Amino acid sequence: IESAVEHNPLEAVCARALEEGVFGSWDELAERFEHISNVARDAFLAAAAEPRISERRETFSVALAVNSKNNKNNNNNSSTNNNNNNNDKISINNSNNNSTNNNDNHNNRNHNNNVSAPLRPSAPPAPLLRPSPFEPGPGRRGIMRKHMNRVIRETLESVPEAVYMGEDVRHGGYYLVTEGLAADFPSRVQDFPPDETGLMGAGIGYAQAGLLPIVEIPYAKYLDCGADQYYEAALNYWLSNGKQPNGMIIRLQGFDRGVFGGNFHTHNMLSIPPGIDVVCFSNGADYVRGFRRAVQMAKQGRVVMTVDSTALMNQRHLHGRDDAWLTPYPEGLEDALDFEGITRYGPEGARCAVVTYGNGVQAALHAAKVLQEQHNLEVAVLDSPCLSQVPGGLSQALANFDQVLFADVCKAGQNPLAGSICELQRRRELPRIWGSTAAPFTYNPLGSTLTFLSEQDVVEGVLALQG
Repeated sequence: IESAVEHNPLEAVCARALEEGVFGSWDELAERFEHISNVARDAFLAAAAEPRISERRETFSVALAVNSKNNKNNNNNSSTNNNNNNNDKISINNSNNNSTNNNDNHNNRNHNNNVSAPLRPSAPPAPLLRPSPFEPGPGRRGIMRKHMNRVIRETLESVPEAVYMGEDVRHGGYYLVTEGLAADFPSRVQDFPPDETGLMGAGIGYAQAGLLPIVEIPYAKYLDCGADQYYEAALNYWLSNGKQPNGMIIRLQGFDRGVFGGNFHTHNMLSIPPGIDVVCFSNGADYVRGFRRAVQMAKQGRVVMTVDSTALMNQRHLHGRDDAWLTPYPEGLEDALDFEGITRYGPEGARCAVVTYGNGVQAALHAAKVLQEQHNLEVAVLDSPCLSQVPGGLSQALANFDQVLFADVCKAGQNPLAGSICELQRRRELPRIWGSTAAPFTYNPLGSTLTFLSEQDVVEGVLALQG
């Protein structure tokens, strides 16, 4: 090893481990190497002996036992840790790095039975049609960015194994979402170099070590740079038949409408591979409750990505200067938002609906006002933030409408609602009259919002449904 240090990075690391006291002797290091080799060989032989997949459905499902006693113990441990006043102490779930113990720990988590579908709630499901988040509530109403900062702080306080990581996040991040957090959690808010592959890879490593990483990607376009590790986070879970989860939250910001930085800072295309749960919220209250749900899912091994719309972070108003987009902060850790649910806005008697998410909700509400005032058309807006599957609430709601327009903020041809349309049609749940509109299939120029989904796009889409 000593002679190979100069030209073999792996052996150089082994030598460094000995120098730093990780191993007491060369013999101990060699024994560890032999142990890892045996574990890898045995795992390969066990995999080779497994029956071959013979039916398509076998690629979707995985039967994993739920150890309710262990889950109860984990919950008790969390409660104990939550009362610890040392908020900056990192609590790692795995007691040591022995591979057998790690596998036992992962197996004892409460997995779902489908590695490529969102995790179903273990508690009784929440109502699929949610009340408006803008209803008056206790506490001061605030903008989305302030609520985002507060729920991340809440997570770091209540989840000892949570770690926030990204680029310049110790200074507040590019949109000040993490402002002030590093002062209170100096070892748990961590800066990484501008290398999204390394950042995503570190997130996977943290998850496998027993931490709960929250990985901030500063701009949606930059996920392209970390795409390989992004796919690996989902694929490893599937390849291991659910035994190797990579529970984490990815915060994808710098998404959609904006005038700063052109296409590289206003990217509005999304890649949603099987096994990653993707949500895009339109307001601060839903973000808080949805983030709490994302934490629950990440604890159980899921990879959840929140897509954060730049234009909504500091948005206060809906029409004029009405402060209508400010929401109260939802109190109580148990107040979490089920991804199956949707929110309906608009008159009860409306027979036409617009399905959208993120920035599209405001565009659709603006359009609904125009359609009412200028065309005497009543239109409901369905805010459906879950993009990785068709939520049950949407399926239920569409039964009440004769017409529906899907308004997607992503570029046409790259838009997730197109997949929802196909699935709804397969289930025969689409109304007879339906249409789709999306952002133009082009790139976003600097200093302009012409290439984003607009109020006019929604108005024209709804009018086209009228025949």
